[in-house]
Amino acid sequence: MAIKTFSDGNSLPASDINTYLANSGLEYITSGSLNAAATNFQGCFTSAYRNYHIVIDRITPSASTDIYMRYMTGATPNTGANYYYGFVALSAAGTNLNVSGAGINAGFLNVRLNNSSATGNIIIDIYNPQLATITHCNAKSAYSIAAGYSFSHGGMSFDASTVFDGFQINTLGAVTLTGNVTIYGYRQA
Repeated sequence: MAIKTFSDGNSLPASDINTYLANSGLEYITSGSLNAAATNFQGCFTSAYRNYHIVIDRITPSASTDIYMRYMTGATPNTGANYYYGFVALSAAGTNLNVSGAGINAGFLNVRLNNSSATGNIIIDIYNPQLATITHCNAKSAYSIAAGYSFSHGGMSFDASTVFDGFQINTLGAVTLTGNVTIYGYRQA
């Protein structure tokens, strides 16, 4: 739809409002809660969208942990050694931390949440997971810990031509995560 220009005294018809709403940038797909060491989000990647925006808020671990993601096909998380990642973190105290991994069985999302009083938030953009191609994502996080605050930014790639329809957030261990996950699709023109 072409962008309309309105001036004072003009009305905005319902048809224009509905068109603007239908052409919004992000479209809500689903949401859920983290409630275990591994939580699956099945069937959220479809041909309706190419790219996805995921918001994970109020992440709280039961103990110190790193947070990982695995892509899924059906109910099965992919544990192949095809994940590559790199992250940079900076604490409010000025401490730097660089983290990277190559050819491992899960993708890293967040620099360590140091204890159960930590709370964090992560946003993730995933590109073309439903196509038989390499899947990339970018992630940013901010979280508080007992000693202050920390911020990270990085990316992850799954280096194989694989079709995915979901993902899993996990700790690769017995540490439980709680939090909220909301999944959006980037609208295609």
